[in-house]
Amino acid sequence: MLYNVRQEWIKLNKRWFLERNTIEYYTEKIDELTTKLEAEQKVVLREKQQASTFVFFKSRLSTTSAAQNLHARMVDTWTVVNAPEPRQVIRDNLTKQVYSRQIRQYIVHSIVFLTIAFYMIPIGLVSAFTTLENLKKLLPFIKPWVKKKALRTVLEAYLPRLALIVFLSLLLKLLLVLSKAEGIPSESLAARAASGKYFYFFVFNVFIGVTLGGTLFSTFKTIHKSADDIIPLLASSLPGNATFFLTFVALK
Repeated sequence: MLYNVRQEWIKLNKRWFLERNTIEYYTEKIDELTTKLEAEQKVVLREKQQASTFVFFKSRLSTTSAAQNLHARMVDTWTVVNAPEPRQVIRDNLTKQVYSRQIRQYIVHSIVFLTIAFYMIPIGLVSAFTTLENLKKLLPFIKPWVKKKALRTVLEAYLPRLALIVFLSLLLKLLLVLSKAEGIPSESLAARAASGKYFYFFVFNVFIGVTLGGTLFSTFKTIHKSADDIIPLLASSLPGNATFFLTFVALK
């Protein structure tokens, strides 16, 4: 009986191998699993795809290599960058697509350009009206107070600079909000973008705006009478604004 059982198992074993060899069996399994994999990939792309994700590596070398490699032919399809510190992540911006961030960036840059152009108006007016000589013309009742040396020194040195510093402090908060609205994914990158915008504001509005604003206001009547003398007038009036920037830097 044992012999018959053993002989039957051998027959079955031989017959099984003859009908279903290993290569054919696993080829069919691969085809079956490939079909399921493609179906699952379609579901993921259609319903479960996320705009961004975090990937953790065991070594810095692997992290650097992954961040420097090209993972897709189209840059806007899949972009890999070094992740910021968890506390620096702006999670609301992680879900924004690349094209959405580009559109937001163009809009924000347009707003910044317009703000640079028109922010010069209040800064120029404040810098022009808060000089001591102009204040005496606009507010004659302060002339007796201005004669006091201590008060005169404070007004000349600090009043125009404080007004400008207040404008710039409000501006910095506005630029930070605009930088985050671009879709930047981390606080540090948003602060860096705001600093770049702030630099342009400082050059065009503070340096050029304050200098030319105060100079043109004080020599406006002379320029109106003889426009040909504008260059000599500016050359003689610009050095007077040097004290403004000295005290401005001291207050900052």
